[in-house]
Amino acid sequence: MAFNDYFSNHAEIYAQHRPSYPPELFEYLSSLVARHEVVWDCATGNGQVAVGLAAYFNQIYATDASKQQLAYAIAHPKVQYSVATAEHSPFPNQSIDLITVGLALHWFDHELFYQEVRRVLRSDGAIAVWCYTDVELPTASSALRDRLSDFRQLVYPYFAPEIEYIWNRYETISFPFAELETPQFLMTANWTVEHFIGYLQSLSGTQLYREQHGSEKLNELAQPLIAVWQDLAMVLPVEWKIYLRAGKLA
Repeated sequence: MAFNDYFSNHAEIYAQHRPSYPPELFEYLSSLVARHEVVWDCATGNGQVAVGLAAYFNQIYATDASKQQLAYAIAHPKVQYSVATAEHSPFPNQSIDLITVGLALHWFDHELFYQEVRRVLRSDGAIAVWCYTDVELPTASSALRDRLSDFRQLVYPYFAPEIEYIWNRYETISFPFAELETPQFLMTANWTVEHFIGYLQSLSGTQLYREQHGSEKLNELAQPLIAVWQDLAMVLPVEWKIYLRAGKLA
């Protein structure tokens, strides 16, 4: 299966504007396994999951199919980055305690990836995958929420079909493991309009819109949002619901 690279061309923007996961998520992930030696963070992107797990595990191997993404990854002494696809990892058989995939499973060849999971995961190991929903502005004015809705309607047609898995909260992705009941996590931030627009522009569908229509047209799409934000220095709470699936080898 060919690797569809939707992020390398804007890897720096992606790294700058990703939200940060809550510490409770990493604490929960560590609780899934008794042994805390080795993690494989697959499709690590800028490494935020890998670094978050470093407080709980001895060694994190973080892979991504995009060399450009890894160029902006966060350095950490416990994290070793390398270029590899999800379906073909460099790890020995039964060598990994925990496998994590944050907001990337929808891009994989699922059957080939799951074969790789079964090969490298230890018998008492675990796998955890998750996505998060559309960004929300819980305290925003109705005018601002309307402009965000308008922006989404304009760029949604440019997202790849795989994004449907996210909109379905990963419930329609096969997950052939002994599935565990998982808690609900909420990711939050406090952003200015500049940071918020940067996040929206880092999305794969928005970048495809830019490629087809140009940066000037993309910037025009953001102007109504900026206009109703009112004060460019004003910080608003931003949030995303995280949908997590975790399991053990069946």
